Amino acid sequence: MSNSLAVSLNVYDLAEQNQYAHQLGLGAYHTGIEINGIEWSYGHAERGTGVYPCLPGSHPNAKIRERINITIKDTLTIEEVARCLDRLRPAFMGYRYHLLYLNCNHFTEAFYFELTNERAPSYINRLAQLARCCICFMPDYMQPRPGKTLKQQIKAINQSINQSNNQYNVTIL
Repeated sequence: MSNSLAVSLNVYDLAEQNQYAHQLGLGAYHTGIEINGIEWSYGHAERGTGVYPCLPGSHPNAKIRERINITIKDTLTIEEVARCLDRLRPAFMGYRYHLLYLNCNHFTEAFYFELTNERAPSYINRLAQLARCCICFMPDYMQPRPGKTLKQQIKAINQSINQSNNQYNVTIL
């Protein structure tokens, strides 16, 4: 039995430097899984799940790099895909979003596996994996903050930057 679901992994560039970094197997990417014209991804939310639907290509700060057609399990129906999403939502609560530890690419990897029983392309989250290996060298604001919302983490980042600027008497225009 063959399903009629059109499924793709959409990979977006988040930085112009990706044109060089991608050749080295690195880069800053946003990803989502598109199913029948609706893209599913993960991001920060103050409450509830961070899993959300959107129109493909609608991420405001990203440019599509590639659309990879996915061959999913033949027996998967749209109802079973919905159940996959329901199973993933509790693990991807919006307040738990972290750039290195739980980002859109982690969600994409998990959803991709649910749909295919295969791993997503490893390059999509390689930069976060590499950064986690070097976490002891990362600035304090990149350290994981359990229980803190993204808004609180961003406020801490801004305070840290302002303290550094004051320390070195730097003005940002």
